[in-house]
Amino acid sequence: MNYIYADFNGCIGLPDDEGYTYMEITGFGTIKSLNTLQIKLKEGMRLIFYDPEDIEVEAEVYFDRTTPSIISSEGRWLAKFKDKDIKSCNKVEDWNAPHPCFHCREDFNPHLKKLGSNYHTNCPNCGTSVAYALSEP
Repeated sequence: MNYIYADFNGCIGLPDDEGYTYMEITGFGTIKSLNTLQIKLKEGMRLIFYDPEDIEVEAEVYFDRTTPSIISSEGRWLAKFKDKDIKSCNKVEDWNAPHPCFHCREDFNPHLKKLGSNYHTNCPNCGTSVAYALSEP
């Protein structure tokens, strides 16, 4: 199972009637994890989302077409999990590790340092979006 960095502050509202909590999948740490592992999100995919040295949870991802996101006007990716499945996490994040382009593997870090963090930035080498892994299905 792959570990994907997540910001659990992105949890939306209260658990639903079935006891699920929903977390919007965004952020450059998440994109960096997905790009590093070359994972493009797909409906029903199960991944472990973690906040370094804090918590982790296995969750199912799906694309919500009812609400646009900061990445896509078509919708947003959500992770669905039960609070009872949250565990402690001892994984440490290497913040200096390269942030590779999903396709050509060029490091985005120097480009992002010049231009700032922008979800609509493209790789200067091959043109792939920095947020390709979070594009709609």
